[in-house]
Amino acid sequence: MSKSFEDQLLREVNENVLKRFGRFVDHFNRELSSMHNLNVSQIKSSIEVPFDWPPIDCMDVKERTDLFELVQTCDAYWPPIDCMDVKERTDLFELVQTCGNMQLNKVVLVFAQLTQEMQYMCQSGAQRFCDPLVLYGEPIGDPNAEDLSSIAKFLPLLHDLSSYVSYCLKVVSNVVQQMNALIHISNIPVKKGSQNNYKELIPDFGANIRFDAVFEGMSDLAVTLINLDEIIANQMNLKRDFVNYKRIIELVSANSAKFDVGNETIKVKILFKLIDRIEKQLIDGEGIFKAYIDAMSNEGSVAKNTQMAEQFANYIRVSCSELEMSPELVSDTKFLSICALFVIYIWIFKREDKRLYKTVTDCQRKICVYLCHLKGNCSVIPDKFLANNLPRSMFDKKLMDSFSASRELILKQNFDKEVKQLNLKVTNWLVRFEQDISDTTDLNTNLIDILAKQQKVIEEGLENAKMITTLIKDCIALHLQSGRPMAKHDLLAICKAICILKGIQLAFHHKKGVLIPIIGHLAQYNCCVVLKMLSNTKTKIIADVKKYSEKKLDLLSAVILASNCLNGPILTNPRRILTSICLSIISTALSAEDIAKLLMLTRKLELFTKIHALVDIRTNCEFLYFNRAVLGIYFNNFFESESSNVHELRHFFSALSDSFTFINKCKDDEKRELLTKQFETETYEQFKSDFLDRICTEFETELRLQVHSDLQLDDQSPFKRHLHDFSALLTSEPIRFNDRLISIKSYVEEYLNEMAYNLTTIALHDWKTYESMLNLAKTKYGLEFVRSQLPTQTLEQGLDVLEITRNIHVFVSRYLYNLNNQMFIEKSSNNKHLNVLLIRHVANSIQTHGFGIINTTVNFTYQFLRKKFYIFSQFLYEEHIKSRLIKDLRYFRESEANKFPFERAEKLCKGIRKLGLTADGMSYLDQFRQLISQIGNVLGFVRMLRSGALHCSSNSVNFVPDLDDLTEVSFETMTSDESLSADTVTAGQNLDSILSTLNRNFTESTDYFKLLVDVFAQTFRDSKNYHLKNFYAILPATTYNFVEHLIISKEKMTRKNKVGAAFTDDGFAMGVAYILKLLNQFNDFDSLHWFSSVSEKIKTEINEANRQSALNANSDVKLTQTTSLTIKRLENLQKEFHLLEYSLTSSRILFKATPESVN
Repeated sequence: MSKSFEDQLLREVNENVLKRFGRFVDHFNRELSSMHNLNVSQIKSSIEVPFDWPPIDCMDVKERTDLFELVQTCDAYWPPIDCMDVKERTDLFELVQTCGNMQLNKVVLVFAQLTQEMQYMCQSGAQRFCDPLVLYGEPIGDPNAEDLSSIAKFLPLLHDLSSYVSYCLKVVSNVVQQMNALIHISNIPVKKGSQNNYKELIPDFGANIRFDAVFEGMSDLAVTLINLDEIIANQMNLKRDFVNYKRIIELVSANSAKFDVGNETIKVKILFKLIDRIEKQLIDGEGIFKAYIDAMSNEGSVAKNTQMAEQFANYIRVSCSELEMSPELVSDTKFLSICALFVIYIWIFKREDKRLYKTVTDCQRKICVYLCHLKGNCSVIPDKFLANNLPRSMFDKKLMDSFSASRELILKQNFDKEVKQLNLKVTNWLVRFEQDISDTTDLNTNLIDILAKQQKVIEEGLENAKMITTLIKDCIALHLQSGRPMAKHDLLAICKAICILKGIQLAFHHKKGVLIPIIGHLAQYNCCVVLKMLSNTKTKIIADVKKYSEKKLDLLSAVILASNCLNGPILTNPRRILTSICLSIISTALSAEDIAKLLMLTRKLELFTKIHALVDIRTNCEFLYFNRAVLGIYFNNFFESESSNVHELRHFFSALSDSFTFINKCKDDEKRELLTKQFETETYEQFKSDFLDRICTEFETELRLQVHSDLQLDDQSPFKRHLHDFSALLTSEPIRFNDRLISIKSYVEEYLNEMAYNLTTIALHDWKTYESMLNLAKTKYGLEFVRSQLPTQTLEQGLDVLEITRNIHVFVSRYLYNLNNQMFIEKSSNNKHLNVLLIRHVANSIQTHGFGIINTTVNFTYQFLRKKFYIFSQFLYEEHIKSRLIKDLRYFRESEANKFPFERAEKLCKGIRKLGLTADGMSYLDQFRQLISQIGNVLGFVRMLRSGALHCSSNSVNFVPDLDDLTEVSFETMTSDESLSADTVTAGQNLDSILSTLNRNFTESTDYFKLLVDVFAQTFRDSKNYHLKNFYAILPATTYNFVEHLIISKEKMTRKNKVGAAFTDDGFAMGVAYILKLLNQFNDFDSLHWFSSVSEKIKTEINEANRQSALNANSDVKLTQTTSLTIKRLENLQKEFHLLEYSLTSSRILFKATPESVN
């Protein structure tokens, strides 16, 4: 019977899931279709973005709408916020329906939605209000200047805060009423024959129902409100400005005629009422937390609900026990939330439970929590919080004195010793973390043991981070509250601890890619353990079928619902809430040991889902913004004793950078920019004056001592004076600080440049000393300095042709040629710019070195081409290549078509690729294409030389009236006819020689291309090199390979990583035209009609794609998207083939071989 009952239940659940999945698919398809029709234009402009991404924020809105149907809304609407939890499209309502028990679903859904809303309000309050409230009144400019515009700009935030508080009170009041009503109805006795049986509307939970998830949300929200209370209480500037602003508005409202308010009188009065309400609720009231308690104790029946009171007390006891056993698994404010819930428990139920009070204080003593640190640089002392909020009759002076004495011991402890021990502990942990996280499994290793070891080291890292951040904040807060100055050694120890803390954060961030799968495995393993326990519980419940009851059915439904939530991809926040509520329901069927184990496992699952966010929270050092006085002391000490430890300095600046995230929470844009700039400038100036300037002075002194080592100096023993390790500082990478990069090396270089220049101008005879100092710094430390002399050449000199000629093989492989603009551009560079070779650069080099460099370059080109053509011949002679080309030519000649098939070229590319690849992933055809491009680049360089020579000559003959008249005019003859002196005749002779040279250089038309063709043509056309005759047959495959390569290179131009990006490579077309000219194969290549074949092939595929798109226009969106991408790819391919054809035609013109006039 039990088996059939279980099968029927599972069958119903499966059918329900399938129906919901079908509805989801239909709804999802409708949404995709509407999105495509509305945004088709934007989709075409950003084709790389997938169309089927679901909206990322719609689930938040949907969940809040469901909640508004349960509780009353307040004045303001709160938009969704970015939370740390993972999102999924399945909401609470869909998750709850998986168990099929409608009575249970209603109760679970109500409490799950209310719990989720409390968590949302907790996150919203912390993110929207805490930091802006703290930043109010931060001095900008003159701190004494009173400006009420600040409070006027801040008033909307206060109004939002007032609405937020009101809404929190309504939500928590609803929570208490729901719990009270559920327990009340559960305890109503059932009368026989009664028609109004309320117990039929709700599940039979019995007397041991628990609300752990609800209590957790309630206590966390209480901590947020306590945080707001503390911030407002410490904001004297806000209170002062608010009172002054209220007085002005009150004065204007009372004397509206005097202030010429006009028709705005009613608005002014409404504004005054609003300000008065905000003042009573936030500024001068009893406190937000007190109103929070009052909202829950308004219902008189709640105080009489003893079962609900026991649930409060039991949760507090369990939480204290959990906190004592595993403090690293709970939040840092967990104990304060327990204290807040205990205060709520005392005032709601009007009890003075001293035994529970002793449990809470014993927990505080065991875990040594003497301060709880909140957002906004606020700290709360738990025992004082209890003393201020509990009845006076519960006050225990001896207990308070013992806690105060413990805090005094913290102030007296040796922080330096504590930090050294922590440093050793964290160093040991870092070694084990690096080893254990990177540990791989083998056949002899148990995976569970490895996961346990990895989990242990992760939890230890979190515990270390919590321990260090608690030590830092406790030390700072206790000194501030006691008004005692902090000793210098303690301050330096705190700064050291901050750097250690950032080291832990850096370790987690560096291993983030490795941690993600490990965390997934840990979550999966813990889920399996929980599911196993739930399965055993389910078996235990089903086993005793004879004692069937509604209560047992509800327990079984809760087990199924919890199992379904844990079977999700990851334990999201809604699933965690539902799981916690279901575990609370089935707690009656579990032992105390099983309950504790389940709580620990679910807590670990919650930890795994937000571990990186927890690391960032525990290593956040935004408190340094309020303690900037430590900067000068730390920088001075770093200069004196820690200057070689650059990594520590980098960690400290990383801690300072956390303040910018805090400043960015300011709502006033102008003030936020000013605060950011002020903090950045102030910190940099402090670092500059206390470290950079001093290290520059020390470095200058060190250079002077080494340059003057031949003189009689004082004792330079390192045991008698401190020596700095300048090499570590000067070789370190720049330190990032917000938008500023602080380069110690650049700063020292600028300082020495300025020092050497200024002192040399004062005492010119000391130039050699300062030049020696700079040379020593350059040789020993690798510093770079600007030259003090004026440049000897123009700034537009560019690349030197002579250097290019000497390294012609490097040049053609690293530069790309552009045929139309006649320029070379560098492929890639380690710098942030690329070098370009233009005609004017060539002209400058010719003007510097003379016209003889052209012949030298042509000779170097000839030697280079000889080597490249040898490789060219070897490639075509290779048997695999030659046989394939002969086969393709035979196929083309035997076929009836007069066009070379596109498929044959594509097949040849793939066949050559199968022959093998290089280490860089290049095929032999890729290397052959590069060889042709390098040959073309050489010819392009020769062409640029000729153009540069003409450019240089044209600049020289600007002052000659007409070159044609020079053949008829002779200055030597004219001076002789006039019987002038011999010197004048010699000058005329020299002028004639110069003009003759200019005329010859300007009009001489040496065809270097013809020379390079003639010198190789006979060899290429020799019968011994018959294998070269197949060259034109490989051009279809080579051009196809080139076009694909160029498309990929152009696509990389828009990417962030531009390695391999290019927009031109006309050297290939130039090289193809030159080789065809050498082999006299222009007619042979034209007979292939290759470009016509490509055009027809692409047009055919485009037409087919358009036809498919028209057929599937309204059926399949994904197929339409694929077709659009195909058409775009084909159009790009056609465009690149056209450009190659045009470039090849232009190159053929240079060799006087066009398709119409071929030799």
